[in-house]
Amino acid sequence: MGTYTNQLDAIVETIDGIDGIGRIHDRPRRGDAYNLWVANIDGLDQIRAWEIGLRGGDQAVRRERITGGGHNHVWRAWSIRGWVSLIEPQDIHGNGAEADEIHDTDFASDNYRSVIELGDTIAAAVEDNRRLTSTDYPSGTCLELTLPPQVSEPEALTIGGGFLCWSITIDFDAYTVETP
Repeated sequence: MGTYTNQLDAIVETIDGIDGIGRIHDRPRRGDAYNLWVANIDGLDQIRAWEIGLRGGDQAVRRERITGGGHNHVWRAWSIRGWVSLIEPQDIHGNGAEADEIHDTDFASDNYRSVIELGDTIAAAVEDNRRLTSTDYPSGTCLELTLPPQVSEPEALTIGGGFLCWSITIDFDAYTVETP
């Protein structure tokens, strides 16, 4: 198994361990939004889905040979992009809330803050799940972050002028130590 797969598996496992996280896709997905984004959270269908992928195209991966150490450092620029709404997903079918509603104080406090908290929860879980320990070296790879994950400000996703959900991104760079 390559280091990309090792890192991806560690990220998926970390996010999947968060209660009520929703759907997790280990690559960008295209298709019917309802089938890809809607998850049942506490008995209520909600938009809550996450895509994990590399960001930056050719710059997403950098490899460096460590002289005298007999191993390589492989850096990858990861991005976890989420779509979250704490309201019923009928909006996917074109019955979105009016655009002004997303700026309503009650709506913003219940949804916007919750989306930020969910992004922060994922960032903290990724940060807490570092795998750089001496026991990982014999297996050939280990995962380490170069900096804490960065959570973007949520952005409103609208369809036809109606609010659908929030989009939020968690970016971080991780490296794997490859041993021969």
